[in-house]
Amino acid sequence: MIAEAPESQIIRDDLARFGVSTAHCVTRPGRPPTSSILLSPSGARTIVHYRDLAEFGYADFQRIDLAPFDWLHFEGRNIPELEKMLLHARAKRPDLKISLEAEKPRTKLEAVLSLPSVLLLSRALAQQRGFDDPIAFLQALRSEAPNADLFLGWGEQGAFALDRNGVLYQSPAFPPPQVIDTVGAGDTLNAGIIDGLVRGLPLAETLTHGCRLAGRKCGVTGFEI
Repeated sequence: MIAEAPESQIIRDDLARFGVSTAHCVTRPGRPPTSSILLSPSGARTIVHYRDLAEFGYADFQRIDLAPFDWLHFEGRNIPELEKMLLHARAKRPDLKISLEAEKPRTKLEAVLSLPSVLLLSRALAQQRGFDDPIAFLQALRSEAPNADLFLGWGEQGAFALDRNGVLYQSPAFPPPQVIDTVGAGDTLNAGIIDGLVRGLPLAETLTHGCRLAGRKCGVTGFEI
């Protein structure tokens, strides 16, 4: 989803510079969502977010030909529409790998957790559900997502995974010499995990790959790592 406003050209140009196609993006009237991020020397951040753009929905998604795709990734938002999109993808391409980022608590999120093949979870979601132990959280979630590999970032403790066969994995964090910018570290971890899985790396190696990439990101401003 890309807003029609002129400032969206910056987004298009940046994506094109990194070889990311926007051919399937839907354009909507309005301004692009923006976040003003205030960083402190300690690495803490305050984010002021503006959003006035319609959500990408099932009607948009079902117009996309899924035949050329090897992987689909979704964010856990707009749950009623998301559930329809996931069911549509499963019906059209049952062989297709699907990942879902479940970062924040959402109403009826549990309705979609059984549909992806990879779940990318967050510490915030675990703690909202009353868990301070990452392994206990993954084991508790297994019944809701019996056929998915589960991944969970846990800040300074690195990341954890529970595969669909019940095998647990852990990778330490790889902090940079100096933490400069932690904004997007979780997204970078998820991107590294997806990259590892797409390339066919073993799950343990995939988890470490994601943690190393997230650590490198925290040592630079922005995402050019």
